Order: sequence, then C-alpha cells, then structure tokens
Amino acid sequence: MSTITGKWYKVSSILTNSTTEKNSNTSTTSTNAVTTYFNHTDYIVFNNDGTGEQLKGGSRSTFNYTKNGNVLTLTYPANNEQSASVSVAAIKYLSENSFQFAINYTTTNSDGVTTYNTYDISYVR
Repeated sequence: MSTITGKWYKVSSILTNSTTEKNSNTSTTSTNAVTTYFNHTDYIVFNNDGTGEQLKGGSRSTFNYTKNGNVLTLTYPANNEQSASVSVAAIKYLSENSFQFAINYTTTNSDGVTTYNTYDISYVR
C-alpha cells in the first residue's frame, strides 16, 4: 500500500443517508445520496510525525492521526468552536496519486428517527 504522508486535494465527497422512522407497528426507511465536487481548494496534509492539517471550506484545523492497516483514526483537539472529536475511517483505496476513505456514523433524534450516514471522500495529489 502507498504512503498516506503528504498533501492531498479533495476532489469529491458523497454523503449517503439512510433514515429509519418507526411509527407504531411499522418502520419506513428512505435513502438519499448527495455528491459534491471540489476544485483543489480543500485539502488534507498527513505529516510523517502523526500530525496533520485540513483546510475545509476556508476553515483550517489541525489533527493527530494513526493508521493501522486500512483503519485511519483522526483526532481533532477542542477549539473555541467545537469540542474534541475523533473520526475513524476505513481506507477504501490508496495509491501514489489517489486516496479514498469512508466514515460511518449514526444519529438518533429524540423522536426515534435513526439516520445511518456514510461519508466517502476522494483525494488526489
């Protein structure tokens, strides 16, 4: 597998939501996918020392990362706008010039609606 170290420019992201609503004795599931394309303005940098930097939508953030096989863990420190967070991603593809990973997460509202989310992000050097 190629190295993750270096600067990667975001080219696309696909956010897929699958929502399940439970009403009395029935449940309804709906799925929605939204693809967004980028023009080399957003990027992510992985340094050799396990630190990194991300520019997303004009907002810059730093993180620490570990890579164990195909599992990528990004740890973002707390700042004035958000609390500390950890994202665990599955590396779907990594070559010398392209890189794709997926993050899965679930949210449940107080009314019992559960949404399963998959965020696929693609980068190039």
